Amino acid sequence: MEYCGTFGVSEEEVELLLEVGYDPDEIEELLMDTAAIEEAISEAKTLLQCEA
Repeated sequence: MEYCGTFGVSEEEVELLLEVGYDPDEIEELLMDTAAIEEAISEAKTLLQCEA
């Protein structure tokens, strides 16, 4: 969590990924790939909107 800002990702976005089922190791790997983390965040937001 403390390093996510270094990669251009907010803590809220990391919490969102955790909420939809990503584990911390997966998130750490995603942070190394800008396109992958952006896609994962977008998918997580869409998923949560569908559940609401």
